[in-house]
Amino acid sequence: MESEAHKTKELLRQVAELERAVGQKQLAIDYLERLIALSGESLQMDLKKTFGAPASNGSASTVLNTPTR
Repeated sequence: MESEAHKTKELLRQVAELERAVGQKQLAIDYLERLIALSGESLQMDLKKTFGAPASNGSASTVLNTPTR
């Protein structure tokens, strides 16, 4: 049977590992948010705001002005 001290030590190790993983993910999120902001500045548009906008259907709804005879 495991001692209480051993269980506590293992749980603390797991917490430290999870905190490290969360920290790495937060760094990745911060990096990607900054990348989006800089890209938006470069393109002069708010990429975050327009990200959820419905996609354009391209020229599918465009009617060509061709003469009819």
